[in-house]
This record gives sequence, structure tokens and C-alpha cells, in this order.
Amino acid sequence: MGSESKISNSGLIIFLLALVTLYSAAAYSAATPDDLSAWEPWVAERHPDLACPFLFNDNSQRVCAWPGRLELAVDDGGFNFRHSWQVYAQSWVPLPGNQKYWPVLKSSAMGPSAANLLVSERKKRPVVGLPAGKYLLQGRVNWQRQPEFIDLPGGSGLVSLSVDGEQQAHPQ
Repeated sequence: MGSESKISNSGLIIFLLALVTLYSAAAYSAATPDDLSAWEPWVAERHPDLACPFLFNDNSQRVCAWPGRLELAVDDGGFNFRHSWQVYAQSWVPLPGNQKYWPVLKSSAMGPSAANLLVSERKKRPVVGLPAGKYLLQGRVNWQRQPEFIDLPGGSGLVSLSVDGEQQAHPQ
């Protein structure tokens, strides 16, 4: 009888947690009241980052472009890159490379074709302007002589590196 009591108490606790979770989600939904829905375009125009999530530890700062995995394949003549991005609002997305080693976009999966994307310069770094959406940017940086280091976009936490076809376990 003691184990039945534990099971029913556990079931009750799980049920109550599920109920509280559902109630909380409904109570905090971001639905706009009908009276204010006509103002949505006006607000969105003046606050283009409204769809962008906050940083996990700073609710005063929104990030509109979140980098995913960056894959680099280095060879004697340069490197190929693949970089996934989730963009929540029009953003300048940084690319690998710098003024001396300028990237060329080859393709863009899950978004506009690379032919429609222009690599620009902002703060002496290569960037590409992207509207909201998911992207997989692919490109190449060429060189005559391999540099000591490669400039990577800030915030790229997941980096995969291969050199001459050999995967590097701990890229630095």
C-alpha cells in the first residue's frame, strides 16, 4: 500500500506541474488585443528588433542574428567555409576573413541565393546583410601563403576545422 501512495502522489505532482505550466503559457502569451492590433505595423517599424530574442543573461540586449556551426576546410590555397545562421530581423552577419583575405560567397542554402548576396565591409570586416530567416552560407577565402591565423566571426562557438582533409579535434 505504501508504494501505491507514492505512485499516486507522484502522479498528482506531475499533473499539477503540467497544469501550472499550461496556465503559465496561456497567461503570458504575446497576443495583441484587438483594439491595439492596428498599431502593430507602427510599433514594428520603430522597433525592428522586437522579434529578436534577448541574451540569456541580459534582458536589455537583443540579438537578431544567432550563429550556428561554422565549418572550415583549410587547404594550401585557402579555406572553404559553411556557416549556419538564424536571423530574426534584418542584420549584418559577419563572415570569416578580413580585408587581406576577403571571402567570396559560393552559395546560400535556406535563403536567398549567393548571387543575390553582396559581401560588404563594416568596421573593416566582411559582412553580408540578411533578412529574417535561416541560412547556410558557403564560401571560400583564397591566399597565396597560409596566414598564422584566420579571422572568424565573433560569437561562433561551434567550430569544426579540417586541415588538408584531416579533422582537427581541438581547433584553436
